[in-house]
Amino acid sequence: MNVSAIIPTFNSAAFISEAIDSVRAQTCSVDEIIVIDDGSTDSTTQIVADYPEIKLIGQNHLGPAAARNTGIRQAQSELIAFLDSDDLWLANKIERQLSALAASPSAGFSFATLATFQMSPAAEIPSELYLPPELRSWFEAHTCREGTALGDVYPLLLRANCLQTSSVVARRDALIEVGMFDESLIHGEDHDLWLRLARRWPAVYLVEPIAKYQIHSSALSGSGEKRQDLFYRSTIGTISKHASAFPSFEASKALARSYNNYTAHLLKAQRWKDAKQSAGKSLRSMPTPSGFRLLVEATFPKMYSRAVGMLHGGRAS
Repeated sequence: MNVSAIIPTFNSAAFISEAIDSVRAQTCSVDEIIVIDDGSTDSTTQIVADYPEIKLIGQNHLGPAAARNTGIRQAQSELIAFLDSDDLWLANKIERQLSALAASPSAGFSFATLATFQMSPAAEIPSELYLPPELRSWFEAHTCREGTALGDVYPLLLRANCLQTSSVVARRDALIEVGMFDESLIHGEDHDLWLRLARRWPAVYLVEPIAKYQIHSSALSGSGEKRQDLFYRSTIGTISKHASAFPSFEASKALARSYNNYTAHLLKAQRWKDAKQSAGKSLRSMPTPSGFRLLVEATFPKMYSRAVGMLHGGRAS
């Protein structure tokens, strides 16, 4: 199977060389590397031009969804491997995913665990593996060979946005069949596409990390509180769109859960008015005990806090 590596980039002069070098260092070479420059105004284009084997495509600044779609249209291979320009592939990524897909011909795509890291002036600072409990449970229930699992990830992706773009290798015809990335979305365009793919095809998952995801303040999503808030709102937008396009009990439940998660985040930040609105939207999506509890807490935060304190005090005694 042949593979095209697609790297969208925008003002990534500080990172793009390492990303490209991680592709060139693969133990199993890709057939083409396509870099889509999404209207950079720094030296990104000049840096990429120093790699003569790379197919460099320039376009106006249209966002990552449009850049990735340009790469998919230009690619000549049957498999598409995505890499964000500030992330890195480990050397055996393509080799391992080609093997996994060859052993699972029914799979429409493959993804894997990522290692996260931050850069300091002195060195790279590793973080925990990106392996949320929902993904861990799915893996344990679907393991088909040591270190890999094959199965339906649609329910999983409704519960948790646990698939990182830089770990994905997908069949090009599958991407085209479901309409590729939605270019109208500013955030959550990747989660939206994975959901549409997962409705049609099973996925093969590799539990050992094969790529590294960089967390830094210059990323589009930022860091800290801002990044968390954006993640919750992006997830709600994606699940809401999906629930409208493909209505089901599972999608409505996922939307209510997403609002509940966001409400809890807002309560922690003491954003009472926003939390009350979020809890109300959760209950309109699907009434749940958690939704009612969160609405009460958001509406009467001091009273709720006193009641919880008294309950815990009573239990302690």
